[in-house]
Amino acid sequence: MYAFNKYLGLLKFELKPKAFNIFFILILGTVIDIYAQISAGGDFMVVSNEGCNPFTVSVINLYELPAVCDTNPDSSVCKPVTVYQYSEGLSQSNDTFYVYTNPGIHKITQLVAGRTPRLDSLFIRVVEPIPPSFILSNCKGSEAFIYAEDTLYNAYFVDWGDGTSEKVPKGQINQHDYGSLGTFSVTVTGLMDSSMSETDLANINCLSTPQDITLIDDIIPGKIDQVEVMNGDSVLLNYSIDTGTSYYLEVSLNGSSNFTIVDTLAYGTFPNNYIVDGLDTETNYYCFRLTAFDPCDGDTRPSLVGCSILLNGAAANNENRVNWQTETTDLLMFEVFKDNSVINSQTGFQYIDTDVQCGWNYCYRIVMSENNGFESYSDTICITAISTDTPPGISDINATVENDMVELSWSDPATIPLVYFINRYVKGGTQAESFNSTTSAFTDSTSRPSQNSYLYEISYEDLCGNVSPVATASPVFLSKYLSTTIQWTNYQGWQNGFQFYQLETYDDGGQLLNTINIGTDTSYAEVDFTNLPQNVVYRIVVVPNDMGLPDVHSNFLPVTFPSSVVFPNAFTPNGDGLNDVFIYEGLFINEFRMVIYNRWGEAIYVTENPDLGWDGTTNSKQAPSDMYIFNAEFKDESGISFVKKGEVYLLR
Repeated sequence: MYAFNKYLGLLKFELKPKAFNIFFILILGTVIDIYAQISAGGDFMVVSNEGCNPFTVSVINLYELPAVCDTNPDSSVCKPVTVYQYSEGLSQSNDTFYVYTNPGIHKITQLVAGRTPRLDSLFIRVVEPIPPSFILSNCKGSEAFIYAEDTLYNAYFVDWGDGTSEKVPKGQINQHDYGSLGTFSVTVTGLMDSSMSETDLANINCLSTPQDITLIDDIIPGKIDQVEVMNGDSVLLNYSIDTGTSYYLEVSLNGSSNFTIVDTLAYGTFPNNYIVDGLDTETNYYCFRLTAFDPCDGDTRPSLVGCSILLNGAAANNENRVNWQTETTDLLMFEVFKDNSVINSQTGFQYIDTDVQCGWNYCYRIVMSENNGFESYSDTICITAISTDTPPGISDINATVENDMVELSWSDPATIPLVYFINRYVKGGTQAESFNSTTSAFTDSTSRPSQNSYLYEISYEDLCGNVSPVATASPVFLSKYLSTTIQWTNYQGWQNGFQFYQLETYDDGGQLLNTINIGTDTSYAEVDFTNLPQNVVYRIVVVPNDMGLPDVHSNFLPVTFPSSVVFPNAFTPNGDGLNDVFIYEGLFINEFRMVIYNRWGEAIYVTENPDLGWDGTTNSKQAPSDMYIFNAEFKDESGISFVKKGEVYLLR
């Protein structure tokens, strides 16, 4: 009996509030106990005032007739009409029974009609039947015991499964000796009214809970299979326990030998896992064991201990340091997980991770394995890496001109930037315009690369607040020098420089006319206008030494070449094929009209064909040798009009 009482004291019970355990209703200022089986006025009663749904209630009329009815039973007062209303809103009935199908509190009202009308009532309770919860355990040998931890019912009917049964009051442990080993099915039925049997109206619909019990010769120690820290205040246990043995689940703090009981476990009433709440896993580690016990003789047999892991970590310069604490009895190894991948296996209690990037967040977890098959999983901690080192500068910057704006691009450095800083200077000036970018590309929409030569400085701040050295870049600025000469600034931005400049020539419609390799010169004079229009557009293309870099461009430079016209001062139209026609030589002429006058001012020849000129005839006759006056009007390809006048000698 001592062991039995000890077991009782160690049981952890989950107390469930009994619905309407003490329930009073206030009507017209009067407190009425719903558990009264006799009505408030004593005129009627019910066989049971509470039962499981559906519940059949039976009423008994207790109304006493007046004394006159003893001598004169035919009097009108001796024949009252008695009816019942079984719930608010229901019709009155002469029936003395009613079936309730809705759980809750119901009011029964008795109405007695006669010379002295009476009104009386009482309350009943109908509950939703719930299978009773109980602890069924065995001792070594053929004995078993049961404890009904449920508080909904007033008593329980226990069928032990061997042909015997008994009624058990709530809150009481009952033992039973089967007399031999075996497996038995035990059924527990809730009783709303403990004074009645399970077949009475109040109890007939109350549910049962069956559970098998296998009697044992001896208790079997349990085994902690796995421990996993779930979050800051709970640990998940996975374990193995024997079918017929009861266990204490025990815990100790930080490897202490002092264990306290968390709960009692029995096969079938608990799954093979358990969550222990209310812990501080961010500060402590916990060790668990399962102790098999015999509640009859007090015999206990603890399992091997399985401990959680207390994991901590901190960032240092260019490394994350992770350390942990736990207890182990048969260590195989610790596996270090980083972002869900194993990065190391070891037996030590610290790991230094140098494969980190400043500002990146890394999450770590430790899994401990023992040779006996036990595993322990720590919680996950996350560390943001730090660095105090100066990050490397940008090595190559592409500075090109597109849509009359400077576009910059570069490769992301090995260190991930938080923000790029860009300073722009007009060459020869000291005032900087500053910009920021979160990507490795920037379009300077306020630049005017056709008007100014720019120098750009680019640096960046990494995720740890360190700033890189400054890298510089300068796009090619193309400008005009003299009427047929262009020049440009040197390109700056690539650490390995460039191969050569290419000069691209376009017409004013954007059609590429010519590409010339200039080498490394920074100027070009146009000398051959044979295949060129008067209006051209130049652009410089820079070809890098490094194959992986793109070509970059200068601004477009429109150039209008000056038109030119030259006339001879004499010609000899003698048919020898030399200087036979008076005609001009010129560049970029679009329209032409020429009039020839004799020395008396008479117009003797007019032409608008620049290919014909004057052949020395007038009105189909040869003009004599003499001096003549010409007046030539021109319009060039740019639409500019001009006039050339002069004298020419005709020599025969």
